[in-house]
Amino acid sequence: MADRKAPAKIVAVEEDPEHVVVTSTGEVRRAPMIYLDEESVGRIKAGYVCAKCFEAQDEAFPERCYLCKFPMRDKQPEYVAKNYQGIVRVGSATSIEDEMAFMDEWAEIEARKQARMPHKPSIWVPREI
Repeated sequence: MADRKAPAKIVAVEEDPEHVVVTSTGEVRRAPMIYLDEESVGRIKAGYVCAKCFEAQDEAFPERCYLCKFPMRDKQPEYVAKNYQGIVRVGSATSIEDEMAFMDEWAEIEARKQARMPHKPSIWVPREI
């Protein structure tokens, strides 16, 4: 388990193709889609991490986040229910076990190729010296 005072662990960030945000200057930008590790999501749902700025809190669901002032006690459960999109696998769809099995198979294929090929010298030396 991570340190209770550590901020949420962000795994990846992408542009959200379905949402935009309007800055205080009126600029329209694509909203970020932020991927967190499973433990951080649990800490957010339990109220120990702010869902807006991802900063750890001293207690569960304080009235306001001490950093960004988001009203955690009143708004966080609703905010999480509205914005949490579930578990998404980030990275390769192949498991480590499958990758290792593929590497073993590849090594066997390469070894068979080497066994069929006649050995050639790795240095060529001219005969007329």
